[in-house]
Amino acid sequence: MGFIDIEIPNGSDPLAVVQEFINSGLVEIAEPNTIGEYVGTPNDPSFPNQWSLNNTGQSGGTADADIDAVEAWNVETGKSSVIIGILDSGTDWTHEDLGLGSGSNNYQNIWLNPGEDAWTFVPSNPNDPCTGNGVDNDGNGYMDDWKGWDFDPSQNNNNSRGTYFHGTHVAGIAAAKTNNGAGIAGVAGGWGAQGTRLMILGVGNSYPISSVLDDAILYAAAKGAKVITMSLGVGQTSAIDAALQAAYQTYGCFIDCSSGNEGSSVGYPASNQYVVAVGATDRNDVRPWWSNYGSNLDVTAPGVAIYSTTLNNSYVNADGTSMAAPHVAGVAALILSANPSLTNAQVTNIIQQTAEDKGSPGRDDYYGWGRVNANQAVLLALAYANKSTTYYASGYNNNHTIERGYSGKLHEVFHSGGEIFYRRSSNNGTNWEITTRLSSGNGSNDAPSIVAG
Repeated sequence: MGFIDIEIPNGSDPLAVVQEFINSGLVEIAEPNTIGEYVGTPNDPSFPNQWSLNNTGQSGGTADADIDAVEAWNVETGKSSVIIGILDSGTDWTHEDLGLGSGSNNYQNIWLNPGEDAWTFVPSNPNDPCTGNGVDNDGNGYMDDWKGWDFDPSQNNNNSRGTYFHGTHVAGIAAAKTNNGAGIAGVAGGWGAQGTRLMILGVGNSYPISSVLDDAILYAAAKGAKVITMSLGVGQTSAIDAALQAAYQTYGCFIDCSSGNEGSSVGYPASNQYVVAVGATDRNDVRPWWSNYGSNLDVTAPGVAIYSTTLNNSYVNADGTSMAAPHVAGVAALILSANPSLTNAQVTNIIQQTAEDKGSPGRDDYYGWGRVNANQAVLLALAYANKSTTYYASGYNNNHTIERGYSGKLHEVFHSGGEIFYRRSSNNGTNWEITTRLSSGNGSNDAPSIVAG
């Protein structure tokens, strides 16, 4: 075919060598090679049912019409330092795939309020809200809120489990325990150990109640949730608008919400300016007719036949943009696990820039910026760790080397986390189309090679 591989010495600048070949006029093509990776599969027995994380074409789907979760997990699986606020119908925190299990599964991804005493009052039972000490230890106005709070006006207590499956299903999608030998895998559920933690806040046991949603948003933000996900729709209120603004601007939260299932315009609060609105796709990367759309739609994610946790240690399939939003929340948690210094605006930009374009080229009203891609999002999050500050000239910037190719594209090689990465932009660095790890993935900084021919 006329291609040859050329090994370059350690310490050489791969893109500079590529550019030299291009400038010489002696070759038609010069480009860097990359070192790939063998993708690991979690041992969760129901993982084959989760086409949204790894679509092999099962059940009539299209291979790779998924969020590339398996590829992302080779870089990041979710850290316990990141907290997702699940504002929903409540979540069954006794579920084996969310709360404490047994044997090697004896850990949990449920957030425990560090300012509140554990539920160990006689008779001691860490799953019984009535065994709290009856004191508001952290002084936040919610007594014994060790595992979140149920804001439903008919309850208004510390039993955030709820009685409807919806919140448990949403929580499992975002961060069920992964590679724990039980049930399913969550997007940011860790790897055989605690992953992203789930802050459980009930906002209506049977249906979402707007009068308490603002309180739950502010609670989540104040207690350290950097990601807030809502799979619901309510009427717009000034109180909710103010809470969303405070969570975003004051506390720096990334907030997303399902777009709605009426086949009409994006609902509220997804349409709020501080919220990422998420529509749904099916196992063939096609938007179902009922997924709400419009100028407020930001991205899409899998939302048809999504297998996740439900009440009583069970699992079930469910449809809806309610299932799409927690996929995006999980991706946001992976991004912040990979690079905790990112702002919420940067997290949003990364999710949008790395989404796989669907529908009409570029952003459109039916798919937004496209269907989210966890792998590319995590890689771009690492790129932001030492992001270059100039896009208009060749040269070095800290651990970065940036070159403008003969076609006008920008090519960058950079070090981050002990690895070497490559990325490319066609629009002066506004968007990065490709982010690829060049080194072997073990922190060894192996010298990459280039191909010329």
